[in-house]
Amino acid sequence: MRILVAEDERDLNRLITTCLEREHYSVDSCHDGQEALDYLECAEYDAVILDIMMPVMDGLVLAKKIHAQYPHILTIVLTGYADFQYAQEALRQGVFDYLLKPVTADVLEEVLGKAALQLQKYFQLEDDSSMAGKDAEQIVEYTVLYMREHYMDEIDFSKLSAKMGFSSAYLTKLFNKFIGDTPLK
Repeated sequence: MRILVAEDERDLNRLITTCLEREHYSVDSCHDGQEALDYLECAEYDAVILDIMMPVMDGLVLAKKIHAQYPHILTIVLTGYADFQYAQEALRQGVFDYLLKPVTADVLEEVLGKAALQLQKYFQLEDDSSMAGKDAEQIVEYTVLYMREHYMDEIDFSKLSAKMGFSSAYLTKLFNKFIGDTPLK
C-alpha cells in the first residue's frame, strides 16, 4: 500500500512516516494541502493520512479535492481536534477514518489493515483476480508462485501487495507465519 502523509508538524510527520516504513509501507510525506495535491498528480497512492489544520490548504478541503479527483484514494484524518463539527464535516467529505492525536502505531496499523480490505475492490491481479475469499496460506502460495515465475523481473513487493489488495506489511506477516521468512529473502 502506498501512503501519502500530509502533516505540517515536522516531528510528527517524520514519526508517522518512520513508523509506516518500519511496517513496510511505501510512504511519501508533505507539509501542506497544496503540496499533497502536487504529490498526487505525480504518483499513485492508495491512502492519504492528513491533518485538518495545515497551512495553504486545510485537510478538509484537501479531502474534498482528493475524493473529487481521485475517488479510489482513501483519506484518513489524524488530528488533535476532537470537536464534533470537524468530525461531522470529515464524514461529509467521505473520509475513511478519523483518528485523534496522539495515535498509537497499533491503532494506525489496524486502520490501515481495514483500508487495505476496502481497497481490494479497486485492484485486480494480473491474469488472476481470484484472491478475494482465499485463505492466508493460499495467498502466500500464490505470491511465491508469482515471484518464481517473475524472478528475472524487478518485483516491487509493495505494488504486488497492492494488486492483491493487501499492505506489504500484512503480506510480510503472512510470509513469516507460513514460510518462516520474509518474501524478499
